[in-house]
Amino acid sequence: MARRYYLSATNSPFAAIGDFYKKLTQNIASSSSTTSFSITGAVTENSFSATEPLHPGTAGNVTGDYIVTVDVTTANANIFLSVFVSRIDGVFGDVQTSSSTTAEQQMSTTGQKTFTLSAVNLGTFGSNDQFRITYVARNIAKGAQVLAFATDDLDSSVLTPFTSRVFVVT
Repeated sequence: MARRYYLSATNSPFAAIGDFYKKLTQNIASSSSTTSFSITGAVTENSFSATEPLHPGTAGNVTGDYIVTVDVTTANANIFLSVFVSRIDGVFGDVQTSSSTTAEQQMSTTGQKTFTLSAVNLGTFGSNDQFRITYVARNIAKGAQVLAFATDDLDSSVLTPFTSRVFVVT
């Protein structure tokens, strides 16, 4: 059975990089909120969300589909968004392996935007490895532009091919 993670308003321990670096959790908070961020004029910037260490656990080499959904609460026709997923080291945040990047979607309307990554193999997750989404935002305007997503909300999530967590005792 696939596992779903939700975009949380809580910062990840790696919050010092990107416009935002939020936690991916299996439970949502009691009330939703919004994460807004500004993208510098005429550049592409990355933002991130990641699971806690030990998620998804050492489930072996899992290949499957990842469906990332963001609920855009502040639209902006000058912003184009794409995503990719990675397995990262949970101690240092180093990328172990990543998928390809999805096609861009223009963020000109509010509501759900869905990005599908098919048959992705992120390799074997170690006990400290984490799952991470990179949100690639491209600003086509000369000035800074703002985009906002719902957080702690059922509509901002990722459906993964992970099953239950498996731990290896050494």
